[in-house]
Amino acid sequence: MKRIAIIGAGVLGQQIAHYIRTDQGFEPIGFFDDHVPVGTKLQLGQVLGIVNDVGRFYDDDLFDQLIIGIGYSHSDYRWKCFRQFHLKIPFLTFAHSSCFIDSTAKIGDGSFLMPGSVVDNEVIIGKNVFIQIGCSISHHSTLGDNSFLAPGVKIAGFVDIGKSCFLGIGTVCIDSISVCANTRSGAGAVVTKPIPESGLYVGIPAKRVK
Repeated sequence: MKRIAIIGAGVLGQQIAHYIRTDQGFEPIGFFDDHVPVGTKLQLGQVLGIVNDVGRFYDDDLFDQLIIGIGYSHSDYRWKCFRQFHLKIPFLTFAHSSCFIDSTAKIGDGSFLMPGSVVDNEVIIGKNVFIQIGCSISHHSTLGDNSFLAPGVKIAGFVDIGKSCFLGIGTVCIDSISVCANTRSGAGAVVTKPIPESGLYVGIPAKRVK
């Protein structure tokens, strides 16, 4: 049984602990967090240390793989943590058993797919990507490193989503468009044209508001 350490003791980290334990029988050994006191006992584990303690725990053979449980509102820090440990510690790549993952799809290290998501043929998902419940990524699309999909996002075929994007709940991207890095979309946005400039896009069709 693989022993999994989680960076981030908040709601997302707790969700990760729940699904890796109940769906595939991994053992979440606990959490590392800079903002929750060490020793704090949570419903699904204990805070074992701060983020800088991760390497020491791994060197002492206290866990086998690592996963990032930090949400989209701290995207830069999420990526920083991944880069800090990626070359030193194996990362868990997890897809809930209710997901459909085509055999031709590729999913990068440290990515996490919540229940009910669909990843079609020839899709490429980068490293440290988080995909929430019920998302759909159609054929020949690419999702960049460190991106985060909220529940119910629908991405059509031949779409290229850049690095560190956040697509809000229910966002729809039509086929054959590109979305540049560090783009965010609001709830229910419908992206009908390429997005060459990062910012927040909302509405139908999606337009940049800041």
